[in-house]
Amino acid sequence: MADMVEKNAGSQAKIKIAYVHAAALEEVQKIKMLIDERLQVVEELFCELSPALGVHTGPGTAGLCYFPVVNNKA
Repeated sequence: MADMVEKNAGSQAKIKIAYVHAAALEEVQKIKMLIDERLQVVEELFCELSPALGVHTGPGTAGLCYFPVVNNKA
């Protein structure tokens, strides 16, 4: 997962990221460590998936959502 984020955002990118999980906080913390080694995270959020999503994926699901920060100078 960290490889894909680095490839898509670029190794010099600044990103905002949300780590999502279904009863898998330890798993997203492991993913966070991998991301922090590779990219500059300027804002992060941890959230548990809703039961409506968790029922389809099950406990142990971990993932992330991110986007690169673009500097807009006006």
